[in-house]
Amino acid sequence: QLATDFCCECATAIPFSPQPYTPSTMSQYELNRVTFIPKESKADWLDVSDPAQAKFVEAFGMDLNRSRLDEQEANYYTINQRAQAACAKAGEELHGMFVEVTKKVLASDELMERFGLPKKMWGRIRKSFETQPFAISGRFDFVIDGKGEQLKTFEYNADSASTLLECAVVQGKWASSVGITEGSTSAGANIDELAVAAWEEAVAGGVIQKGGKVHFMVDNDKEEQYTALYLAGKAQKAGLDTELLVMLDGLQWLNGRVCDKSTGTPVTTVWKTWAWETAIANLEKSEQERGADYKPKDGDAVWLCDVLLGDEDIKVFEPMWKLVPSNKAILPLLWEAYPNHQNLLRTEWDVTAELKATGYARKPIVGRCGLNITIVDQKGEAVEESKGQFGDRDLVYQELFTLPKRDDYYAILGGWMIGSRYGGTGVREDKTVITNVESPFSAIRVVPDQK
Repeated sequence: QLATDFCCECATAIPFSPQPYTPSTMSQYELNRVTFIPKESKADWLDVSDPAQAKFVEAFGMDLNRSRLDEQEANYYTINQRAQAACAKAGEELHGMFVEVTKKVLASDELMERFGLPKKMWGRIRKSFETQPFAISGRFDFVIDGKGEQLKTFEYNADSASTLLECAVVQGKWASSVGITEGSTSAGANIDELAVAAWEEAVAGGVIQKGGKVHFMVDNDKEEQYTALYLAGKAQKAGLDTELLVMLDGLQWLNGRVCDKSTGTPVTTVWKTWAWETAIANLEKSEQERGADYKPKDGDAVWLCDVLLGDEDIKVFEPMWKLVPSNKAILPLLWEAYPNHQNLLRTEWDVTAELKATGYARKPIVGRCGLNITIVDQKGEAVEESKGQFGDRDLVYQELFTLPKRDDYYAILGGWMIGSRYGGTGVREDKTVITNVESPFSAIRVVPDQK
């Protein structure tokens, strides 16, 4: 079955063919957790002259495992070359599959409605796909089974950059600082170069003017800020001007345009950590409070929706069409389009006999940070559950994948797509099977395959 994906270098379609699954008779994917008592590391192992790393230090200090500062024992993971290569192959192949199914969703009013996308936004979402195929980042949630035979994905966080700095920079520097010699490289070593290339490709494709300015819009949250500063640094290396905007105080209305307050020039490109769902909710609030026919005057406060959903000449990263691959409603469609693909888990709209036999995870189609997920075992009993604000969303049901425990922890791999290329791998771990925003990040090292 042939599918297509956008190539960031030329913005044209390139073919790919998902490979058939050949079961392994031996352990080929190795993921191991290593614990140790670290030697005292040098105090300046992060470069505080770099704005992103300085903000990380301001947020968490000089410690990678920032959620376990009271523990004496440290840890890291090793992944063998074969498994790292499998993550790269799966990431690029799955990205293409998600894009192909996204096209199907965008072409169908019925599916757009089933995804819960507001009807008044449909035209804008579709236009964003036609005019802005470029992207900067997205992250797959990957898991490896205890036998080292299967690599599966839970979902595609296509509109997320959380833990990107940790994967690209911090994990490698931390490993060096505490004297870890195992493995020849950090699993995120390629992200720096690819992130610069992703910005260059957006310029070459005409989405951003050469030498233009990108405003990095974040909430008043230090993690969002250091993530934005990291990507801003890569944009600067691609020849772009950048500015960090914490909240919206740096913007103003001027002559009917959203403008930079410091220069008075119109905003043309933004990179944001704000969720698209938040922007849509902000637009609804604006229509209630300011009226549907609101016309801005100089001096009016700039709202989030004014930037992300107002002037269509403002290009946004990640683009609005990523609402589709980020929505878990895409998972049943993927299973239908690519049944039994080696990296997919069966996902359905209803609890089928097959899902009852394996157990399943019940997930809202729109949610974040592992909220409102219920794990149901083969007996039909809920064994894990997380609360949250997404309990009113439609649900999908995904085949239960048994995560192996490593030193009493469950590991989720973050497989980073930078543009349309695989950039690197990070890992978050937790003592529960539902990983959340507070789950610690650990370093991961690529080691040679065992002969």
